[in-house]
Amino acid sequence: MSSTYYHPAHIFIGSPTKLVDTANEFLRHVFCANAGCGVCTICYQIRNQQFYATTWLTPERQYSLDDLKPIFNTISYALNQNEHHFFIIQQAELLTPACSNSLLKIVEEPPTGYHFMFLTNRLHSLLPTIRSRCIVHGIAQPSSSETSSSLLACFQELGIVSPAAFLKIFDQEKIHEAETMMLMDDLLVYWGNKSREALQEHPTSVRGEHSRTIEQAQNMIGILHKALEEPPMPGSSKIFWRNLFLQVSAIRHSDKNSEL
Repeated sequence: MSSTYYHPAHIFIGSPTKLVDTANEFLRHVFCANAGCGVCTICYQIRNQQFYATTWLTPERQYSLDDLKPIFNTISYALNQNEHHFFIIQQAELLTPACSNSLLKIVEEPPTGYHFMFLTNRLHSLLPTIRSRCIVHGIAQPSSSETSSSLLACFQELGIVSPAAFLKIFDQEKIHEAETMMLMDDLLVYWGNKSREALQEHPTSVRGEHSRTIEQAQNMIGILHKALEEPPMPGSSKIFWRNLFLQVSAIRHSDKNSEL
């Protein structure tokens, strides 16, 4: 099984119903001896959120510190070798800053065998410090990219696009602040998937094209995370995207020079 499954923390982005189904499928592949068969006792217990090695958290409203007590009570016990336990935090966008900050240390360095899964429909609603510690998984859903594919392409394939051409694309798309945040989510998912795919193909001694892809993806993720620390204010989307384009252009020129 890929080591990706056993990463300390994951973020899954998508609609609430698909998120639960995807989380269940993920957990079945971790714990089921028959590759997530869906019919054994373990798969049944996982599907009904009754499996002993999982803790599901579902808030009625915004999370409170009391809601997180099951995590801290459970994680205080050391697991046996090769044992694993997953905390599934549903509607993670409802984590308050205080709750997120209380989780930072254990998400970054959980005791051996413990893992976190954040399920959300809005990636940018999670603190950057939480996002930076997680592998991001995108789930197929209606996406702003369907109507803004030209703009997204400027930040995906990293081809050569002139500033004038980019501004023309932006003016045609008429992107507002809310759509900006959806597009940023799309880009984080895209580059997270690119990085993960390259690592899975060549997990060790990565060289050549795969090495460049991983470095490029990680650079892009860093730029996107940094940009989201100061999201656009009303009326400032054009400035936000122009600044982002300039930073990405610097990566393009750096990559091009390194190939010469």
